[in-house]
Amino acid sequence: MTEERDAKRVRQACQNCRRKKTRCSGEKPTCAFCARLKQECCYNSGPGSEASYPTDMTLAARVALLESKLSALDSTSLDFGTSVNGGPPDAGARNLDRRPSFPTLIHSRDRYGSDVDILPPPSIVLALTDAYFRYCDSQPYCYFEEQFFRRKLQDGQVPPYLLKAVLAMAARFSQDPFFHGQQQDMIDTYSRSAWDEIFEKSFSEDDALDITVVQATNMLAVVDFTTGKHKLAWVKIGLSVRFAQSLHLTMDPPPALSREEQEERVLTFWSVYLLDRLVSCGTNRPPTILDSDCSVRLPADNLNMNTDSNSNPRTLQALQDLPDSEIPQSLSQFAQTVLMASALGKVERFSLQKHISGSQYKLWHNRSEYSRIYSLLLDFETYSDANLVPFAEALDRWYGTGDAIDQRRAGHFVFSAILYHLNQCLLHHPFLLRNHVKGCKTRVPATFLKQALRQGLEHATLLTSALRVVQRRGLSLASFYAYACTVAATIHKLYTFHEDERVSSNSKTLFDCSLDFLLYGQDVWRHYSRMAYVLMQLDPDPKSARDLVTAAIAVTPGESPADSSMDNIWDLLDYGWLCDSARPSSSPEACQQMGNVDQWDPTVDSWKLKQAMSVVDSFMPEPTAAPIDLNYFDPAVTDPAFSAWEDVLEPGFTNILAR
Repeated sequence: MTEERDAKRVRQACQNCRRKKTRCSGEKPTCAFCARLKQECCYNSGPGSEASYPTDMTLAARVALLESKLSALDSTSLDFGTSVNGGPPDAGARNLDRRPSFPTLIHSRDRYGSDVDILPPPSIVLALTDAYFRYCDSQPYCYFEEQFFRRKLQDGQVPPYLLKAVLAMAARFSQDPFFHGQQQDMIDTYSRSAWDEIFEKSFSEDDALDITVVQATNMLAVVDFTTGKHKLAWVKIGLSVRFAQSLHLTMDPPPALSREEQEERVLTFWSVYLLDRLVSCGTNRPPTILDSDCSVRLPADNLNMNTDSNSNPRTLQALQDLPDSEIPQSLSQFAQTVLMASALGKVERFSLQKHISGSQYKLWHNRSEYSRIYSLLLDFETYSDANLVPFAEALDRWYGTGDAIDQRRAGHFVFSAILYHLNQCLLHHPFLLRNHVKGCKTRVPATFLKQALRQGLEHATLLTSALRVVQRRGLSLASFYAYACTVAATIHKLYTFHEDERVSSNSKTLFDCSLDFLLYGQDVWRHYSRMAYVLMQLDPDPKSARDLVTAAIAVTPGESPADSSMDNIWDLLDYGWLCDSARPSSSPEACQQMGNVDQWDPTVDSWKLKQAMSVVDSFMPEPTAAPIDLNYFDPAVTDPAFSAWEDVLEPGFTNILAR
């Protein structure tokens, strides 16, 4: 009994002492662990103690230590799914024998002594697991096949930190009375506990990194980023990328692994790749992973893992370099998302930089970077069915199950379509276009500007309409949809100042539609409301905005038509800034000074704004109603070549939002 009590005291010892077993000088009482070892507690250490590991150690110092350990690791010693000889790892190498079974996991402590009993009862864990696979999987990240994960969970093979990361992702979607409206508190608790365990595991000498660390770290980065803790999120994003590279996830999985383990490695890497691309939407923050470093095959659809994994063996780089005769007839929905994420990385480097690097080709030259990116975006239309019919009809036709939509199967279909329109919006954004052309040494062709501006307005309209369909159908809200919605809304806002009343009126309606979508999602994701609030405060100079959206104004060499009052648009195109909880304009209180705050009262239940949004809901009420008129896009430009423009929105698209 005495030994059991001593062991219990050891498990209750502070994480700091248990982590390093440091000795230090001091007169304060020691914790149970230090008393057990007959040494003084490390929190008493002074600044001169060599072995001390003070609790206030900065995050940067901890990351530096972790980076140094990663650099020192020999890649052949890492447990990345295969032994050094190439054969399958044994149970000892995977540390599965030290993990308790699932029922025991909930009521015991893990091998590091941290509290596992913060986890909810097994029934709640299983319910949150259901919620994860319904609302989070393929939105757009997916790390494992559902049945494979559930089997490991039942067998006790899911480490506590990964389970807590899954729960942190899924808790926001739970309405179970167990949480009593405390979802965010539980999300913070689970994510903080999971990160502590991952951090400790990374420094442990008897533990090798494995794929579960990559999965959990990537999930926790999403949690931090969307709750506004973007500095912590950047640390975790960087570590998940480094972990993935250290585990050789950039290469095809070893054939000795089972099919499920191989697919898990492929899915996990591309989820890390996606997060790296999505969070890089901002100035001076290019993506970390290069396409040329990705020699792993493109992913298959997560729900079709029973098919031959070699049916889609091409790499991302090879797919983009294929001649026309070798282009595959079909591409999995997940691979289509990856293709558009790759294009997003190129758009980020090209458009989202304040200082444009010089190029030997003019923007409208067929060998310019603009033309290459635009060509890559057009390639998407050769694979995706999203543009063949109106968006709502596409969902019904290919993913409808009776009166509902199969959300998991439709996840990457919807996300890749949103990414496609977002890429077009960023490439043809009026503000970003002028940032490019203002440095031109020759006059910019008005026809080029007119075509580019029309593309931006068209895809902003289609993006907002697609998100409206997501909202009206009650589909799962991906965290990134808020940023896509905000980018489109900035275009709508600029066009509210267009000199043609029809274009201006349509843009006002679409801008209201964007605000409604963000407020609709604020109960699920905190950063949705932050973006809604900052859009409410967007009030550009009317003349400057009109200049940006009017192609008739010739841009002469050295001219900069946009004044400094428009520079705040850079912030609205920065995903990190928009999510940052530390900025003053991110709180609801900041909106109380606005004159129109009553119309968008953040205290109103955002799921019941139908009355306030009657104008938006009547946006396209009847099948016989005329589509949004973009033929009269710019009346100041008279070019007969464009007099036969067809309506941007396809026939039948007018009834999408009324369904």
